[in-house]
Amino acid sequence: MENIKKTAFLLLALVFLLTGCVDYAGSSVLESSDTSSYTYVTTGTSSEESKPDFESLKEDVINAFESALEKETVFVDFLINRDIIEENNLETYDGEYPFVYYKLPEGHQFSTTEKIANYFSGVYTDFTSTIDSFFSYPYYGPSAMFVTFDQLVISDNYIGGDKFEIIPNSAKVTDITENQATVSFKTAGDSFTTDITISLTDDGEWLLDDSLFLSMLRAEEAELIKSNWLDNITEGGMNSGSATTLTGSTLLINVFIDDGESEFDIDTVNSVLEYLTEAVDYLKDAASDYGSEIDIDFTDSQNSLFFNYNGIIPDDLNDNLWTNYIFDYDGVDALGQYIADNISSSVLEGYDNYGVLLHLNKQGRSYAMYCNPEYYDSNEYYTERAVMFYSTDFMYDYFICPSTYAHEILHLYGALDLYYPYDENSERADLANSYFWNEIMRYTPADNIYDATISKFTAFKVGLFPYLDDQLALFDAVVPE
Repeated sequence: MENIKKTAFLLLALVFLLTGCVDYAGSSVLESSDTSSYTYVTTGTSSEESKPDFESLKEDVINAFESALEKETVFVDFLINRDIIEENNLETYDGEYPFVYYKLPEGHQFSTTEKIANYFSGVYTDFTSTIDSFFSYPYYGPSAMFVTFDQLVISDNYIGGDKFEIIPNSAKVTDITENQATVSFKTAGDSFTTDITISLTDDGEWLLDDSLFLSMLRAEEAELIKSNWLDNITEGGMNSGSATTLTGSTLLINVFIDDGESEFDIDTVNSVLEYLTEAVDYLKDAASDYGSEIDIDFTDSQNSLFFNYNGIIPDDLNDNLWTNYIFDYDGVDALGQYIADNISSSVLEGYDNYGVLLHLNKQGRSYAMYCNPEYYDSNEYYTERAVMFYSTDFMYDYFICPSTYAHEILHLYGALDLYYPYDENSERADLANSYFWNEIMRYTPADNIYDATISKFTAFKVGLFPYLDDQLALFDAVVPE
């Protein structure tokens, strides 16, 4: 009997031992699985029967990802390429000039918001919010599409923009729970890697929490923002001459010029300096908005230079050779030699950049001349200069104001005009009117300089923003006036 009891006890202990191994057996599955590409996280404790199978979950997630990708690719191709505009004689719709708007035919699969919602209802956890995000694309100008009387209208703004392509088989589950997973994927072209979350609904469907395309755009932007501006500059006028970038420290050297028909007095000099103070404060604030802290000094009434020229200086911006020859130096960059003889080298060496403002107390259209090594005469203009005509007559088209000073100073660092008074490309001029209507390189408000903005385009040109948005690239081939 004693042996029977011992045998029974041992059998009972063995049963407990075996049943107690369930959790360890579950752990051994995790250990033997390929965990290099994803992490499994359980929530609470459960029996072996209620635990999901990792590989099955992973497969379900990837299948949901690929299904969503297939649907998004069709829609994004429609959104950014608008092949339907080129292939069909669509009915036009009145909209914001200079863009043309087209009504989709009633039979098109995306002709109404209801059709779009039905198309995406099994793709996103919140398809309404995601669709709204699509309606805010692209970044500049009007949306690529909008709805009127429940009819979808598409514009020709920025057709053929971003490409949407994911490297095949690059999707990888990097984190997974019973009801949510994270998938990383690589985009083609520049190969940006980004993540997206996929959630399990109450109906047992794995749906995206966001758009793959929009996630890709955000990932690209995040990478480009971290890029080096020097690697992205697009033409010789950037990072050249005495005023390279609007970063670090800058000295603006004021030269007040009297000629045969105009002269300065101390009150007018002080008025110029007051306007210049407003312009400099504006530029500092704008730089701060782009995450840069800049230091801009300018010579005051005691340290500025005063020059007397016996002749008459022309007020025509196309007649600008005088900015060198009146200083009567032999060789190139006569203005630079004049500055070197009158401003201590130790002062100039204390700044990262310097530029010269040549002031005239008479009517004229102010302009800037920056150094561009791509031009044959760039050596003559290494010392970058702006010619500032001081006139407060509001009836005169080119009267002076703080905005004018800021506009011309930005030119010294590579900023381009965005109003194109002489641009033969009327399409570009019209686009600038839509994209940059209140940009300071297009619009110089007389009353409040802060009514004007500095766009990412101008910020890129002067070194405050690291890259040029593809949508704005067509504005980059214009020489400033």
